[in-house]
Formats: sequence, C-alpha cells, structure tokens
Amino acid sequence: MIGQWENDLRNPKRETLVKIAHALEISAAYFLGYIKTIEAAEADYFEKKIDDAIHDVLEKMYGKRTEKKISGDGDYLIETINIYGSGENAISIDEDGIYSITEAVKGVIRSLVHCMGEKPEEVIRQWNEYFNSEQYEGLCAYLDRRKQVRKIEELEEMLSHINRECPQPPTEAPQTPPAPQESRDTTPPPEGTEGPQEGG
Repeated sequence: MIGQWENDLRNPKRETLVKIAHALEISAAYFLGYIKTIEAAEADYFEKKIDDAIHDVLEKMYGKRTEKKISGDGDYLIETINIYGSGENAISIDEDGIYSITEAVKGVIRSLVHCMGEKPEEVIRQWNEYFNSEQYEGLCAYLDRRKQVRKIEELEEMLSHINRECPQPPTEAPQTPPAPQESRDTTPPPEGTEGPQEGG
C-alpha cells in the first residue's frame, strides 16, 4: 500500500492522511502540501492540540460545542463559528476569538513559568538538601508509623467484619463434678470394734 503511494500509483484518502499525521504528532497539512517542513508541521500540530484543549475547557464551562459554517456566494467558505451551549445561554466564538484565547493562555503560561520557574541545577540542589535533612527523615518516620497504624486499623476492621458476618457458636458452661455426699451407711460395724463401753 505505502509502496503504491510512493510510486504515485494510488493516493491515500484524506482520512488516512489525518490518521498518519496524528500518529506522527504532526499536522495533516504537511501531507497535503500546505506546510513545507516537518518542524512547521510539528508546531502546527502543537497549536491544534492547544486549540482542542481550549474547546474542551469552553465546552465544560458553557456546554456542548457545535460548528456553524458561514458561506458567501457559491458556497465559498468565509468563516467557522463555534457555538457553545444552547438556548439563551449559548455563546459563540469565531476562529479569530479561539486564536486570541489560545495566544492569551500561552502568554499566561509563559508568565507563570517565568515567575515560578527555576534553573534545573538549583532545583536539584534544593531537593538533594531536603532529602538529606532531618526534616525529611522525620517525615519518613512519621509516614512509616502512620502506615503501621493504618495496617492495625485495617486488621481490626477485618476482624470486626468477620465477627459480624460469622458469629461464634455459643460455648457451653463447663460442668462441675457433683459434690461428695455424707455417707448414710446403715450396716452395723463388725464385732469387737465397738466404741468404749459405759461405766467401764
């Protein structure tokens, strides 16, 4: 199939070109001849990803997006309007508006990174200092203790659950042996074994 494309025997469908471009993370416009270099195609793909993210955010805020094509005479396309939401709450933003929002977001990100970003070497140094500090060791010890406490709590909960689901059979009270009774032997003792006689 690709050999036929390379030898101009067949041309891929537009949908196929879009899929290939998406897999390569470049703009499909490169394959269609609108963009001349891979670098420009990668940049265009990146811009499209940002545009898609902007559309996703606007959909979350205002509702589902629909596109309205505005055409002039002879169906000549002059503009695409993005409509978010429906009814009285719907808003519309044209492609220039989306471009402006995209550029503004990129500008805000650059500003935030400039304010909050640090040199990689400095960040690595700070983290290394933290990992070698007593504070980090104390945190690790605390987390280990919490982990042990959680395991004990989980075991107690498991035992409690087992006791609720599988109650133990009632245990019988141990039987005590009968108490010895006084002898009621009425047999007379043998002769010559009588006790002391009276008067003698």
